Amino acid sequence: MKLSEFAVNKQGVIVEIMDNPVAAKLVEFGIMPGAHFFIVNKASFDGPIFIQVGSNRLALRQSEASAILVE
Repeated sequence: MKLSEFAVNKQGVIVEIMDNPVAAKLVEFGIMPGAHFFIVNKASFDGPIFIQVGSNRLALRQSEASAILVE
């Protein structure tokens, strides 16, 4: 399942980051395979997705979240 399809207030584990122009930057923020995350909120109208990974809170574009596979 893609991160962009995950529900708000749910926890999961990142499985894979597909090839993406910002993949290296995501890893710098702790978004890497095996990392646990929590969906804090989703903006309406395909806006950003707000997640927490460890102590980091991040906003991801839909295109970035669609490139992250989770379970």
